[in-house]
Amino acid sequence: ETQPPTRARVDAASNCQARAAMPPKAKADAKAAAAEKSAEKAALAALGITPALKKMMLLDALACVTCGGTTLGPAVCCCKQSNKPPAGFDATDALLAAAKARVALEKEAARLVNAAQQSNVANQRLKAKEERVAAESDFSVIHQQGTGDDLLIVAEFPQGAKLGFSVEKNAVTQVTVGTDAAAQGVKRGWVIEEINGEPVEASKAAVLRAATVAMKPASLQP
Repeated sequence: ETQPPTRARVDAASNCQARAAMPPKAKADAKAAAAEKSAEKAALAALGITPALKKMMLLDALACVTCGGTTLGPAVCCCKQSNKPPAGFDATDALLAAAKARVALEKEAARLVNAAQQSNVANQRLKAKEERVAAESDFSVIHQQGTGDDLLIVAEFPQGAKLGFSVEKNAVTQVTVGTDAAAQGVKRGWVIEEINGEPVEASKAAVLRAATVAMKPASLQP
């Protein structure tokens, strides 16, 4: 019943005896190996070689001692005649520089992706803002395109009223039911030619800018 604890004590004691019985040469070899490993870590740290960089360097190889090009780049040998490193050549500096350059390129690529994502978000927010402005702006002249002669229709909106329609370029794309635009008969497909008596470009941004200015009391015509 009480044998397992006893065996555990015997095993522990046996392990201690086994370690104590290690031959002096084996102990010296183990100590030397530990010291060598510690010295290697210190040397790598002094060169700025992290474990990650070390792995990258082990996968790479120096292709030319003249230009420092490596098999993984980013610098590729463009010499007319590649000068391969001789046996025993220390390529640490070249491999470290190449590994750091690849890390820098990866970081730059990640930065560009992040910047593109942020730009996309900013554009979406701007588009949403422009659509809100288009729905709330106040301007007065709308031109309806026809199959033959064009028909000029004037739609006047009171200051501060919500137009109630959306535009793409300078064309009405959607009219909201129950708004001033719907009440005045504004239809999808109408083309905005003028705002407050001024011609407007066939550009959504230009329409929105002109509509925003037209909403200001100082810019409204009597």
